[in-house]
Amino acid sequence: MTGSSSQPPHEHPQSERERLEALRALQILDTPPEREFDDLVWLASRICETPIALVSLVDADRQWFKASCGIEAKETSRDISFCRHALGQDSVFIVPDAALDPRFSSNPLVVGPPNIRFYAGAPLISADGFRYGTLCVIDTLPRSLSGRQAEALQRLARRTAEALEHRRLRLVAEARERILQSLLDTMPDGVVTCDDDGQLAEFNRTARLWHGVDPRAIPQDQWAEFFGLFDASGTSQLKTQDIPLLRAWQGEHVRGARMTIQATGQRPRLLICNAAPLVGSEGKAAGAVCNMHDITDLDAAQRAASAEAQRFNDAFSAAAQGMALVALNGQWLEINDALCAMFGYDRAELLHIELMKLVHPEELNVLKAGLKTLIEGKERQLQAARRFVHKSGATIYAHLSVSTVPSVAELTPHLVIQLQDLTERHIAELRLQDSERQLRAISDAVPAWMGRVNSDLTCEYVNQRYADHIGHSREDIIGKPFFEFFPPAENLALSSYVELALMGHTTNFDLSAKGQKGRPLSLHVTLVPDQVEHGQLHSNRNGGFFFMIYDVTVQTELTRNFQKKAMTDALTGLPNRAAWTAELTLAMQRAESTGSAAAMLFLDLDGFKQINDTHGHDAGDFVLCEFTRRLTGCLRSSDYVARLAGDEFVVLLDNITEPSIQPQIIADKIVEAMEPPMQLGTATLNVKPSVGLAFQTSPPFNPEALMKAADAAMYRAKRSGKSGRASS
Repeated sequence: MTGSSSQPPHEHPQSERERLEALRALQILDTPPEREFDDLVWLASRICETPIALVSLVDADRQWFKASCGIEAKETSRDISFCRHALGQDSVFIVPDAALDPRFSSNPLVVGPPNIRFYAGAPLISADGFRYGTLCVIDTLPRSLSGRQAEALQRLARRTAEALEHRRLRLVAEARERILQSLLDTMPDGVVTCDDDGQLAEFNRTARLWHGVDPRAIPQDQWAEFFGLFDASGTSQLKTQDIPLLRAWQGEHVRGARMTIQATGQRPRLLICNAAPLVGSEGKAAGAVCNMHDITDLDAAQRAASAEAQRFNDAFSAAAQGMALVALNGQWLEINDALCAMFGYDRAELLHIELMKLVHPEELNVLKAGLKTLIEGKERQLQAARRFVHKSGATIYAHLSVSTVPSVAELTPHLVIQLQDLTERHIAELRLQDSERQLRAISDAVPAWMGRVNSDLTCEYVNQRYADHIGHSREDIIGKPFFEFFPPAENLALSSYVELALMGHTTNFDLSAKGQKGRPLSLHVTLVPDQVEHGQLHSNRNGGFFFMIYDVTVQTELTRNFQKKAMTDALTGLPNRAAWTAELTLAMQRAESTGSAAAMLFLDLDGFKQINDTHGHDAGDFVLCEFTRRLTGCLRSSDYVARLAGDEFVVLLDNITEPSIQPQIIADKIVEAMEPPMQLGTATLNVKPSVGLAFQTSPPFNPEALMKAADAAMYRAKRSGKSGRASS
């Protein structure tokens, strides 16, 4: 049980370097005391009947004490330590009397405090054979250990080494849990979980924001009411048995379930939910998880587009979107549930039917010709509206997208089929995660620009769509700086998000860019840090990141057009009431912050109703447009004019420094501009405005009060019996 070598163990530089790396991987050096290790040195001291006991970790230049009793020092120099001699022993290293031992007789720890005479140290050996240090006992008197004490010290040393390993594993687990929590909280989707008892467990940041509340221990039959859960239409509260998380908790795999969240103070939010049961160790149920994807804006845009595109028939509008992999002989390799639902077959039936047998007879030759060009490499992609045949014999209309995936390793060439499903077109639905090469091949067919960037900001991988967009081959892109392929303005916009990704943060943002021939593009970019490689967690800038870029130009332009139409008067082209309300509120806030005056004009056309009644509404429209032209000609470019309704117009005057003079001058110009009659065919129309003026010169600035004052002033001008202006 003892070792007594006259020299310290020979330490090969390579093995010592690895030992120090293993020691530092424990992340324990210079940490505060911990009860577990304090208890171990107490036991060692009592069993061995010594006044001093230490858990000593041998670093490059020192030995540091994680736990100690009977000594106040926290570390000593390695070159005078006894423990370095014990590192190379497999059993307990014992020095009965250091004063008589030539290795230690002149040691400062022997000739001075703590006056060591007796030393016994058992090495702390990891499961991988690394020697971290010792569990040692020390006395100021010469002595020895009984065989039972030496064995006890060695057993305690094994427990100490295990405690060090357990502590390291706990830190790694805690780090992984923090990373997972961070990833969950940075996800744009909502994620909720429950435990095996069906009690709510995890709500990520997005879910808390959507629901407006934190999870509580409430009965399941109260979830729908407490969290504002409704059916997809938003009209009926969701039944308890229909809640996706509970369905998954009961063992169901839920895909594509729709529901609405109507949280207090928030707009209704339409969600697509995917949920699955969680299985723990030994195959036991561990709860369930539900992912919620917000499709509110997408659903609204789709419904608006459908209203303007009636040429698409009911069959196409109602068709689900599906994805599949098809062998070159027409046999399915993989299909998703949406495709099964679209054709009306269950999975087993559809897998035994060739693709061409589902194609409408009138489309068969055309589709075969198109597929032939793909297989021969003459085209990279086929897109067209095509007809297919439902199980019932009915015709299905769908937007078909077909791409070729070339041979990779043992993966034979095949076709990627998409029957457009905007919510289920991601790579995961292709179910080809059997190998990294296969996933990369399929990524070329995904309608997004994808790739991986190393921590040194060079491109490691890009898919074909990205290469096509950049206008370079993939071979030219790989190994080149990521920023080399972006203009300076785009580089500037990207750089801060790239830095966040390198620091381990998932980021989602929109980016304006230039496409081919300078066409403006609207892109949605996701950067996901690569924090795990070969089973090891990365930190800070070590892992690189993945990028996924979607071209959302069409959706963005559609949204902008809808917003513009919603804020513009169709007849005059002026801002409408909604736009006016927003602008007036901002103007009041500017006046509040700068201390300037807020002034507005309220205008009404005298006798406008008589013009409509006498000459018709076309004449009325002509008068309104002509009045708009004359009115805007009297105003400055910084003034804001809007049509509220009918013949009511309002003007927000900018930069008014003399409220009692300047607005009146502008009002007079407007009245004078309307003096010349309007000529419509043979009819001469005399149109005069009544103008009401109101202003606020000091806080509080109130938009409603300003509107009421201007309106009242306009009616006073009208009641005066002649066109003119009045102020309030």
